[in-house]
Amino acid sequence: MLIHVSKLDEEQRRRILKKLMERLGLSQAAKQLGIVRSTLFRYISRSQSVSLEVVEEASQKLSVEEPHKCLFVFVLFILVF
Repeated sequence: MLIHVSKLDEEQRRRILKKLMERLGLSQAAKQLGIVRSTLFRYISRSQSVSLEVVEEASQKLSVEEPHKCLFVFVLFILVF
């Protein structure tokens, strides 16, 4: 199943980037996304709005299940609290 990144809110986009960074590390994730480390850090730390292109690239780098797990956990958190 494809993720339509344009329908994701900022927090959901950040979760996908965080998942990729957890898997690859900051430097390698930034390299895979074609951005510098400081930009990836700003995206994750909420200093800068996450670009749709970067989230699309990150979701493609993760296995099919990983982006969906990120979003599912976020939805569960909202429903519980």
